[in-house]
Order: sequence, then C-alpha cells, then structure tokens
Amino acid sequence: MAHRTGSKPSRKQITERGKAFTPAIHVDGRTTTCWDLLAYSIIVDDIVRHDGTTFMERLGGGGPQTIFGARVFAHAADKQTNVALCARVGNDLPDACLSWLREMGVDLAAIAYDEHLPTPRAWQVCECDGKRTQVWRTQHGDGQIAMLRPAWCAETMAAHVVHLGIDVEHPPWDVLAGAREAGALVSVETFKPTSGPLTSQALAKLSSAVDVLSPNLVEARAMMGDDETVNAKSAAVRLRDEHGFENALVRAGELGAVYAHRGGVCVAPAVGNVDVVDETGCGNACCGAFVSAMHDRQSPADCLAWGMTAASFMLEHVGVPEATLPKTVELEARARYHVVRERTLDKVM
Repeated sequence: MAHRTGSKPSRKQITERGKAFTPAIHVDGRTTTCWDLLAYSIIVDDIVRHDGTTFMERLGGGGPQTIFGARVFAHAADKQTNVALCARVGNDLPDACLSWLREMGVDLAAIAYDEHLPTPRAWQVCECDGKRTQVWRTQHGDGQIAMLRPAWCAETMAAHVVHLGIDVEHPPWDVLAGAREAGALVSVETFKPTSGPLTSQALAKLSSAVDVLSPNLVEARAMMGDDETVNAKSAAVRLRDEHGFENALVRAGELGAVYAHRGGVCVAPAVGNVDVVDETGCGNACCGAFVSAMHDRQSPADCLAWGMTAASFMLEHVGVPEATLPKTVELEARARYHVVRERTLDKVM
C-alpha cells in the first residue's frame, strides 16, 4: 500500500459510499443498508519491527483485517458479498487508509466523521519472539473508545453478520444487544486475556448475547481459569458445554484451530509452508472468512478451513495486505483451502 504522510480526506470523501453495491431495506419506515458483514473498528497503526524498520499509516483495529478475511473467502469461493466497517474517524485519516477501504469495496456508510477528535492511532512495537506492545499515540479516553466502537443505530444499520473485537471483561452490551435485536448473527473476538477467571454468571451472560465467540488459546484459558495443559479442543468444548457458547472457535496459531458447535467439533491445521512475517491480524482475518462462510451456510468444517486459509495470507504481510490481494490470490486461496479442508477433522461430540 502506498502511503502519503499528512494528507487528509474531506468530509465528503469520508461519508460517500464505497464501490460495493448494497441493497436497501426498510427499518421503522426508514431506508437503510443491509450488509452481509458489518465489522468494527479502525485504528491507524504505526508498526515498529524488532529490527527497527517501520511501516507507517497501516490500517488496523480489527475491522479492516476482518474485511480482508471476508474478501479472501468471497473471491476464492466465487461469492458476491457486501461489507461495511463501523467506526468514527477524524479529518486526519490518511488518504492511503481511505483508498484501501474503497478499493476493497467497503461500504463507508457506517463510518462517521468527527471534526473534533483525531482518528485512533497507535504504535505497534513487535519483538523478535512475536510479542507485540500497543502504545496509544492518541489520548485513550471515553471519546476514543466511542470512536472505536460507536453505538448501534437501528435507524441506519442492518447486517446479516456483525463482528467485533471485545474486552471480554467489559463487553459493549449496547452494541451486542442492538445487533441481536436487529436480527444479526453476532460474532465476537477477544483481543486480550482477562486479568483472572470470569465467573460462571459472566460467561453465561456473554454466551446469551453472542452467537460466535473466538478467543485465542491463551485468552480461552484465562477466561476459564485453565492452565497451560488445556489444549484448544478442550477449551472449545468447555466453552460450548459448560458455558453455553453455541459456536466456540479457539485459535491456536501454528497448531491450527478448533471449532466446537452444536453438532460436533472440527479440528483444522494451520496452513503449512507459508512465509511467516507478522501474526498481527491473523485472528481477525480468520474470523472474517469464518463468519462469511457461516453466513453462506457452508458446513462447519468448511467454515473453519476458510478461516485458516484467510489467516495464512495475513500471516505473510506486515499490517493489512494490499486491497487487490484477495482477487490476485484467489487460485492460491482455493488450493490452500482444499489442502486444509482435506486435513480437517469433523466429529460428533
């Protein structure tokens, strides 16, 4: 992605729709857009690698990576989908970031412009052991939190699937409730481990508010108080059977992922023989493809294999890949999908 430091889009650019065609529906007498996938949110990442190299003005925050995963699935599976991002941005959103959204075919109708606050922005400092530290460059307070996760607006928002990253100890209950009341499949991805085990009541409340929960293995262990002997399969099954999550997708990096659903358990390997560059955003991409395949009514094993496929492409890039990548790699994506699908176990449990 080409970057130009200091360039600012106009308010008209922010609010105009992207290139994707989006059909209109009526909600409470008003016309709004129904998207196949609505993802939250946007952060501008300035990435510092362990060797000192920097990658500035990269789209992050989970939403763009989720959209990328959805697009990998759509192109490789030959599906027509419309997608949108929900966030608030300032007039300092770099042109390169806005261009990426438009080139990716993202409907910009759910992105609001704020003339008083800057776009959330952070340093992402990556160590050679894979550890990543986020340091906010903008003031992290209530205003920025509202920009990252705007309230649900039933008059202007409707989607078949809503996906967002959450702090599992402080979920955005208003957004979850609004999306659920609007009839969306609600998918959440945890973005950090809890400070301690959650109570059974807290887990039950969350499971009643979402349709899909996707932590990584470390996060799954933390929220249930498990030690390092608990593997991804055990964690996913516990989330389903003991805590009521109908769809529990536990991601375990190079060990693959496990999906526990009402009909059984699927276990998929990670895609092999890829050039590992940066793990950041792989979980988002996995979830984007996974829920898109779920919305397309594909089998549980197919959904998981598509998720692993999308994550493998994110793994090969620093920051979100070029907007053209999902189209240019569609043949390779199909090949990777078929390899993973053949090795994905699907059992009744």
